[in-house]
Amino acid sequence: MLHHTRGRSRSGWARAALVATTLTISFAIPASATHSVPHDPEVFWDNDVDGIAEASDSIVRYQKGGGGWTTAKTNRVTEAFATWNNNTDFNPSLVASSVNVIYIDGSPAVACGWQDWSEPPPGTIAVNCVKYTIRGSYYQITNSKIYLNEVQYSFSWATGTPASGLFDGRGIVTHETGHSVLLVDLYGAGNCPPGPTMCGLVGKPESYNLRSLTADDISAANSVYLP
Repeated sequence: MLHHTRGRSRSGWARAALVATTLTISFAIPASATHSVPHDPEVFWDNDVDGIAEASDSIVRYQKGGGGWTTAKTNRVTEAFATWNNNTDFNPSLVASSVNVIYIDGSPAVACGWQDWSEPPPGTIAVNCVKYTIRGSYYQITNSKIYLNEVQYSFSWATGTPASGLFDGRGIVTHETGHSVLLVDLYGAGNCPPGPTMCGLVGKPESYNLRSLTADDISAANSVYLP
């Protein structure tokens, strides 16, 4: 676990994984909210890497990584990003080129230090690896890599509810995007699951519910996120 130390500058990668079993895992995400109660310090994306929280830093761009992309997958990822864009101060988007990448084809989460999907904790559906620097009272985020585990799990990219046996791709991406502002997974409280989008434990039927942000998700993101 990485802890905040005021007055120091420290860099690192954090990872947060969404799991499909009853396993409870720990991961190095230092800032979040539980039932809309934020933890110090605040965080911001630093697109121009100048150490200053600015309005332009609210727009966080991702590019497609790996293969397997279809029109349906592109649309669902775009919709997942729009869920945060339309409801919070955090504005992710999908663009042609960016240092931030989303992989939906089962590419190994190398940014998290994993060479294949046998290395993460059992039951890991997806993971977001976030690079940040601790600068005084803020977490300065500079990079994110989102990976979906299509090696061990199957996802639906349909507009409606997923067919039996499939996780909802849009819901999973919506959840993982929340980690891009260092929100942590919630376990066993606040009607979780199926509760807030940031539930860290989810079954196939409940994954569809992750598409929509609850008041907890919205207040948590807006409480910790700058500008």
